[in-house]
Amino acid sequence: MGSFRLTLRELGTIALLLLAVVALAGLGYGGVQAASLVRDLQHAKFLDNHRTANDRVIDYSEEMYIALERYRRDNDGKITRDLNQLVEAGYIREIPINPFTGQSTRLIRIGEYPNAGELSMIVGNDYIFNEQTKQTETRELLSIFCFGEPEGGLFKHEEDYDQWKQRARPDASAYRHASYEYEWMSDELADTVLWFDGGICVICSKMSYPYSWSADSPEETFRKNGYTLPIQMETEQSVVAEGR
Repeated sequence: MGSFRLTLRELGTIALLLLAVVALAGLGYGGVQAASLVRDLQHAKFLDNHRTANDRVIDYSEEMYIALERYRRDNDGKITRDLNQLVEAGYIREIPINPFTGQSTRLIRIGEYPNAGELSMIVGNDYIFNEQTKQTETRELLSIFCFGEPEGGLFKHEEDYDQWKQRARPDASAYRHASYEYEWMSDELADTVLWFDGGICVICSKMSYPYSWSADSPEETFRKNGYTLPIQMETEQSVVAEGR
């Protein structure tokens, strides 16, 4: 059987060709990734350009929640209820404009009327117990709710909203469960909730020995904030009667 030999020049040429193939493959993959990124950015821009008022409320509520959490972590767990402090401390550039009122977004009590475009905050506690020292650290937990007019529709967040709310109240006969807020609020009020997040959503948190974690239940948290469950929605008539 004859031997097959390559000269050094031929070996060098093959090596260069292999490097070229690898480089082209890398460029091709990079091109695909770049094209995918461009499509994602175009889709995000398309969604932003078609946002409804409810979509905008959800967007700035998420931003406000992040800003409030950053403020809490940077201030030894202290939670502010003054949105202007977030502006003064540089966590947000300005208080977002409520698309339903054209005014700065307000923090209101849950159930206050009108509530479209406004935010509500509740503060509860969690507890970290040290089995060795038998000491318990108590911390504040922030939760935030935003409200809108769901009958006005959503576009950017429509799919997430439909999945989260399931577009239905609880129906035991159909083995159907609605969102948690229907357990804490009247149906009329719960229907106006667009989104909520925070400590009230935390069910458990695992910690390594010697620490263990516990927290107030949602019901305890609401009661600590002065609410009677289920929370009722004010009406325009009741607001007028009170002269507000």
